[in-house]
Amino acid sequence: MTHERPVIALDVDGVLMPWLNPEYGGWLLALADRADLVWATSWEHSANWQVGPHVGLPAMPVIEFPHSVKLPAVDAWCADRPVAWVDDWFSPDTYAWASKRIAVGLPTFLVPVDPASGLLPVHCELIAVWLNRLAD
Repeated sequence: MTHERPVIALDVDGVLMPWLNPEYGGWLLALADRADLVWATSWEHSANWQVGPHVGLPAMPVIEFPHSVKLPAVDAWCADRPVAWVDDWFSPDTYAWASKRIAVGLPTFLVPVDPASGLLPVHCELIAVWLNRLAD
């Protein structure tokens, strides 16, 4: 069991865009009492003013992606913290990274979102179940 607060790393394109559903904020903020919400998107800091207000999310920390490469930046930012990463595309390298983290006892949950539908309540429900397991 880890004592580090979990991270929910959130992409924008294919997850929240183009829908900008105002219910997204409520779904995600319901998880924020147990995990830190952070932007993991190429929108970087602009997500806080171009996306967040439209979906009911406050300003959140941002994982910056030098050279537009997500995996090394997410890995460095999350370090040894448990992470649920919500994105519409994960490379084979991302799945290998998650498997390695899990193998060494670092809770990691990749949450693939179909870009044809975007974030759904079931995605947040799955994250809630994962967070509950961390608390046990």
